[in-house]
Amino acid sequence: MQLGSDIQIRDGLLAEMMLLREKPRLGFGHAESTVHQGLKAANYLNHVRDTTTVVRYSWQMSLMAQQQGLSSKSGKAIDKAAKKYGYDASVFKAAMTQAGSQYKLNPNLLVGLGMRESSLNPSQPNGGLFQIQDPKAYGIDPKDIGNFEVQIPAAAAFLSGNISHFNGNVDLGVAAWTLGRGGTSHFFNEGGMPAVRGALLSAKHPDYGTVGGYIDFITSF
Repeated sequence: MQLGSDIQIRDGLLAEMMLLREKPRLGFGHAESTVHQGLKAANYLNHVRDTTTVVRYSWQMSLMAQQQGLSSKSGKAIDKAAKKYGYDASVFKAAMTQAGSQYKLNPNLLVGLGMRESSLNPSQPNGGLFQIQDPKAYGIDPKDIGNFEVQIPAAAAFLSGNISHFNGNVDLGVAAWTLGRGGTSHFFNEGGMPAVRGALLSAKHPDYGTVGGYIDFITSF
């Protein structure tokens, strides 16, 4: 499908429509996660093209590929927490970026997760930095639960695995941290995955309330 001289979408590929003014980004996906609608790819050629293709919202899938450094927001959060909880901010930041690189994960997701779970406190009771309830399931010796240099790579491996499990969808991968993969699949797939990210963010889970507040906070870093 051709949308303009510089934009072409091929079936099966994520379409990074960076030149279009409308959001969210759009891309082709598997049948079970698609919505049939007319896609309005507006303003690139100063008029609206209506297509009748099958598309799906990719939300924040591109975050997975953005193995960038820590954002200013993440850096400030770490500096503040390190001062409060008495650890070396530079070592903590290095552990985050190294884990992100190793597991092909945006390290800012790890910062957001740590902020949400413990305010970046490695010694937080009942699970440490990421509130890991079953350390052995993450390959962590229980005695190391307060060691962020052990927790960070373990969490990165698990979060990256969640995102891969959901075909690169960062929102669902993050949701799976609190709902579990099975719970996320049941809630968002079998229950009818919302086509629009805003609907996903406002969706209510019977046990967890508004799941979107959790997702949005973590992905805001």
